[in-house]
Amino acid sequence: MSKYYVYFLGCSLSWQMIKAESHYAAKWIFAKKHGQNSINDIQAKLYYKQKGDNMESDEKQTEVRIPSDYTNYPWNSVTKKAECEIVAQNIMKILKRTGNEFRSLSWKEYKQERLKDSAFTPHEKEYFNNVIDYCESSQTANLFSPKWKEV
Repeated sequence: MSKYYVYFLGCSLSWQMIKAESHYAAKWIFAKKHGQNSINDIQAKLYYKQKGDNMESDEKQTEVRIPSDYTNYPWNSVTKKAECEIVAQNIMKILKRTGNEFRSLSWKEYKQERLKDSAFTPHEKEYFNNVIDYCESSQTANLFSPKWKEV
């Protein structure tokens, strides 16, 4: 896995470099360095570059994807089950409307949010358990479906 140099453009408008194996790991490192207990507390814009890229060039900056980037239907997922794909899509929609940040989502919160949609069935739990790990970061979402990787 590549090492990333991650830059956070925070409220102070200063760049901070953090070397990490993934964007998710970098967010955790950033949170701990700044006394935050959760990555959801971070109000920062995340940019990354691979070692050797010139950070001065705006063309080299790539913004990390957020749940709203993954609300399209995840065709040809690793599960090969439409029910799992629908639940994964529902998770991304819930993450989008509850802060648009990747984070762990509990079954209880999923159920509560889905009841608001008036289309919830208790049978979704089996599929939720099969896909929730794929919906915790952009990297895992990219692994879930080729369609999501194209986003």
